[in-house]
Amino acid sequence: MENRTDSPGERRSGAELRRDQILCAAKACFSEYGFHGTSIAVLAKSSGMSVGHIYHYFQNKEAIVEAIAEEAMEEILEVHSAILNCTEILDGLISHVADVSIEFSRLENARLRLEIMSEATRNARLGRIVQDCDQRTRKSMLEILKCINESRSVPLSDAEIEIRFELLSSLVSGFLMRAVKGCHVDENELRQSLYQVLRFILVSNVSEQAAENEVLTG
Repeated sequence: MENRTDSPGERRSGAELRRDQILCAAKACFSEYGFHGTSIAVLAKSSGMSVGHIYHYFQNKEAIVEAIAEEAMEEILEVHSAILNCTEILDGLISHVADVSIEFSRLENARLRLEIMSEATRNARLGRIVQDCDQRTRKSMLEILKCINESRSVPLSDAEIEIRFELLSSLVSGFLMRAVKGCHVDENELRQSLYQVLRFILVSNVSEQAAENEVLTG
């Protein structure tokens, strides 16, 4: 039988697969048992790997959470980049925010995110990771909102654009809490309603309305 030696590229690919295997198991365990309830031994059993293997790829649980957050962050930034490059930026953003809102409304997704957020209030390192992700998302979203703002007849101020971002963030994050509280709605109907609400948040302009009222009453 011919002996076969893996190339460096193949070895890296295998390492990436094992790393992904750990992250996948960690998401499930954190969601089911919580951050503190998930020991490295529990994670090793769930991933079908040894404790030593886990430590080979990650120094501790915080490093695993950091990798999960980084993975999610990269996915979001890729979507944001695609939105900026599409012809209908507003429609692309509305569709993206609606997708994320619906994802957060599912209990299995809400559990993991809320567990990480809860631990971030007590764990300084996790707190910094969460804050860093939020700042990167904020910067990317503001870039999209400023592109949309350029097409307005009466542009929003920077402060108004930031308020729009906070409104969107609060709306999306709220679905995490609603999922835990047992709120279940038809996702198709929710999506249609979200399209209307999001368009209002992103398109409405108090300054424009005030100017129109002044013309009508003047």
